[in-house]
Amino acid sequence: MVIFTRDLKWCPTFNKLKNLILNDYWCMGPSFDALSCILKHSPVLEKLSLHLFKGLRANVKMKGSYSSMERSSVISEHLKVVDVKCCVVDEKVAEVLKFLCTLNIRFCFV
Repeated sequence: MVIFTRDLKWCPTFNKLKNLILNDYWCMGPSFDALSCILKHSPVLEKLSLHLFKGLRANVKMKGSYSSMERSSVISEHLKVVDVKCCVVDEKVAEVLKFLCTLNIRFCFV
């Protein structure tokens, strides 16, 4: 992860990226550098899906959206939906949700 973290500063801008699916590799704490970098460099992103499970199916599904308070400068103003799928809401998933909440994204179970 050290080499990858160093390379994040060279991350390109994804000017046409509207939908993105990421697995748990991109959602590693404690600072979530990779996820944060991708969000910063995706100016037209509309939908983000996080698949935080191994195997074929997720038992828990959550849908997130911006709270009406204020938008974070880190995330695209076009982002409408953040889907999170996991097997269980464990400590790792809770940390990802907590990070996204700092960006004013609120979740509900579906």
